[in-house]
Amino acid sequence: MRSESSEGIWTSRGDESLELGVTFKMSSDGLEVEVVAGQLTICHEGRIHQFVQQVEQGSFSEQITAGKHQDVLYVTERAVFRLGTEGLELIEIAPGIDLQGDVLDQMEFRPRIDLVRTMAESLFRL
Repeated sequence: MRSESSEGIWTSRGDESLELGVTFKMSSDGLEVEVVAGQLTICHEGRIHQFVQQVEQGSFSEQITAGKHQDVLYVTERAVFRLGTEGLELIEIAPGIDLQGDVLDQMEFRPRIDLVRTMAESLFRL
């Protein structure tokens, strides 16, 4: 199965906080991924990287959400990041993904990395 991930914003209200999630691809313009037996493989990397130092235009303010004490997650086809007080923190990667080559080398900056979990393989099965 080959696919391109969808993009969007989702929210859920818990008892004490609002959780905001943003989904997008780590790269665009040509990204091709394959899912086989619960493993994600990047067949062709996109030409345009999405995790950059500076954006030309944005519709989301990290400073505003930080002031509201909202949990913010960035979910991509291969990794999940949390916005923390010290910037982005990598918290999960998809099974089959190489942390260095498929995630870190596709970013213009280094996220905080403490404990990185592997997503459940069941999320990558049809």
